[in-house]
Amino acid sequence: MGAPFGTLHANTGTVLSYAPGVTVMNGLQLQAVDIGTRVPAGSYSTVTPLDYADSVQLMVNSGEATQLGTMAGSAPLVKQGAGRLRLGGDVAAYFGTATVNQGTLAVDRYFSGSVQVNEGARLQGTGVVGPTTIQAGGVLAPGNSIGALTVQGDLVFKPGARFEVEATALGAADFVQVTGRALLDGDLVALAQAGDWQASTRYTVLRAEQGLDGSRFAAASSNFAFLTPTLAYDDEQVFLTLARNDTAFDEVAQTPVEDEVVKALEAEDGAVAPALYDKVVVLDRLGARQAFQQLSGSWAASVRSGVIDDNRFIREAVFEHARPLWPAGEGVFGSTGPSGRASEAAPGFWSHAFHSSADRAGYGGTPADHRDIQGVVLGAWQPVGRNWSLGGFFGAQQSHLWRDAAMAGARIRSVHAGLALAGEEGNWRYTLGAVHTWHRVQSRRTVAVGGLNDGLQSAYGAGATQVFGEVSWPFGLGGSGSRSASVAIEPFTRLAWVDVRTQGFAEQGGAAALDVRPAHQSVLFSTLGLRVTQPIETVTGAAQVHGLLAWRYASGDVASVSRQSFRGGARHVVFESEGQPVARSAWLFELGLQARLAKGVDVGIAYAGQFARGLQDHGARLSLTWAF
Repeated sequence: MGAPFGTLHANTGTVLSYAPGVTVMNGLQLQAVDIGTRVPAGSYSTVTPLDYADSVQLMVNSGEATQLGTMAGSAPLVKQGAGRLRLGGDVAAYFGTATVNQGTLAVDRYFSGSVQVNEGARLQGTGVVGPTTIQAGGVLAPGNSIGALTVQGDLVFKPGARFEVEATALGAADFVQVTGRALLDGDLVALAQAGDWQASTRYTVLRAEQGLDGSRFAAASSNFAFLTPTLAYDDEQVFLTLARNDTAFDEVAQTPVEDEVVKALEAEDGAVAPALYDKVVVLDRLGARQAFQQLSGSWAASVRSGVIDDNRFIREAVFEHARPLWPAGEGVFGSTGPSGRASEAAPGFWSHAFHSSADRAGYGGTPADHRDIQGVVLGAWQPVGRNWSLGGFFGAQQSHLWRDAAMAGARIRSVHAGLALAGEEGNWRYTLGAVHTWHRVQSRRTVAVGGLNDGLQSAYGAGATQVFGEVSWPFGLGGSGSRSASVAIEPFTRLAWVDVRTQGFAEQGGAAALDVRPAHQSVLFSTLGLRVTQPIETVTGAAQVHGLLAWRYASGDVASVSRQSFRGGARHVVFESEGQPVARSAWLFELGLQARLAKGVDVGIAYAGQFARGLQDHGARLSLTWAF
């Protein structure tokens, strides 16, 4: 902008509001004026004055605004609003008192007035200020990161005031130079930064040319759980020492997963994984717990439990199409033969496509995750008797599993191949099947807390074997016989044994990388349910509305656990991490419509959901069946 800039004249009672991000180049003249002496009597009405009506109020409601123009005058000045006002120009001709009542005042050049910091407000910067008082609840934080602030005159900390000092492991710290006396009270809070901390590091954080008058800070604390601050004094100076304390990591850890990580980190005083130990030891309690969670192998365990649960889609495709197929035109969609009696089954083909999205809530310290999956299954049936058919099927699916905030993700590609046998004897229906699945997992996760910032990647294989079966007893309502009933009701029970084996793998990408051991997990799923089918007539021909409600129970290796060690460790101490478990019990719900597309060709669409404590899974299915 061009020069010179005009001067803004602000009388007492003025509220000057700064927009976030604005820089004001104009000078500012603060004037104490009684407006009542400047206008004729009776020409105005007296109103209740606002707070600080005898002052000029500078308002920054959010963000940061900068006053670069000079300031002059003697009217009291009050900083208001939760935002930060930065004084970037010299204020050498101001002789009043500035009160930081809200938000932050940052002084980066010369401010000749005195300063008072009220409760909840903050003074910072690298410049010079006049005599300063920090009230209870107020904060003095020299610098804009690590930096020094000068007080010309006395500096007074009232009881309950806060002196914030940032410090680094390399020996740098905030500092206040006082030309007068420093009268100390309140709390000194050391805000240590991540780094390679020595056993003990000492800093000079305050010097008062006219002494401390025997005053002391009431307390000292640190943001790091594993660093203890202590204070020492001479006649003019305050010294801060940050030393590693004897607080053990396990005093901070709160879950079994965190405890297991701690065992590996603290083995031989961190000698197993020194690069990680040194970065964790300088974190506060919250940061340390976040580090323990991110350093664990719970992601690999959660991925495996997701793989186990998602193998159900191939079973459900077989169960849906496991009916003897009848020649075109016989029965209702091939469920029975002519005149309600089962005739000889016919060969045929079927296809089944699906998509589903699931959310799993956090469990026992393991973060929540989400999953999308889609796939297709193709199958064929060949009669092997009057009421029995032998089938083969092949499928492929792809899923994406992830945790929030891009902390972890995995893409899983799967190929299925299996055989099934389905048929009827008397009033009973039977389905048996076996399938093997080849999974390929590409995983990534991020460890980002404190000085840790590792992007880790891995790729590994897994194999799943399933053996499953269903027994049902269909009967009808609303007709002269069970086979001619308009509404078919079919109670059923299912069993499925799922055995998953994952390969061991080594992550790449940083000091937090893990060597994960091979894993084996087997789960038995037991299901009790009811299937209901209602034939209907449409303008295009016959159709069926069908629904399913079932309760599923899982037993066996429901908990999903991974075993691993830190790749950079000296002794490769193995620790365990528990991920998301397989849901112990869940409700299954389906609702769909099946219609005749052409002679011998049926098409169906359905909604399918699974619901458990902390789990919701919603999906859609599309199927096509062709009987010769």
